[in-house]
Amino acid sequence: MKVVLSKGDMERVKRVVARQRAHYRGKPNGHGAKANAISYDDEVGGFAGELAVATALGAKWHAETTLDTSGPDVGRATQVRTLTRPTSKRLLVRPHDLKKYGDVPFVLVRRDGEREFTLLGWVYGDDVPVRGRKTDGGDPSRPPMFLVDPDDLEPMAGLKVA
Repeated sequence: MKVVLSKGDMERVKRVVARQRAHYRGKPNGHGAKANAISYDDEVGGFAGELAVATALGAKWHAETTLDTSGPDVGRATQVRTLTRPTSKRLLVRPHDLKKYGDVPFVLVRRDGEREFTLLGWVYGDDVPVRGRKTDGGDPSRPPMFLVDPDDLEPMAGLKVA
């Protein structure tokens, strides 16, 4: 499923990124990433991916109204993961995400251009360890993660607003 955000949508995203960066300046972000570890472009891509999912589902995008990262990205429960680099290919979910959010939909989005996104599919949290491969990504100092191939995701047409 393709989604093209408007220029106005991208301005909304950039305001969210500016607010988030100001709030977390010099300290880990709401997801635990080290201060300044995520590039501006990756943050814009990630938040824009959330907005693309919200737009496609006709659901609320929470980043625009809260700094709280303990809840959903979209709708009542949906989590969004956006591929912002060409080398990234799979849905990445860490075990602590599964504990934090539970059995909710995790949607994988790929950024194809400045405003173009492809919603690749989704999987419930309880299915991530079954469909994904657990790895440390070659760096045992990092927390483990599950990587789920896009072919192992459910089609977007099957996801209702959650």
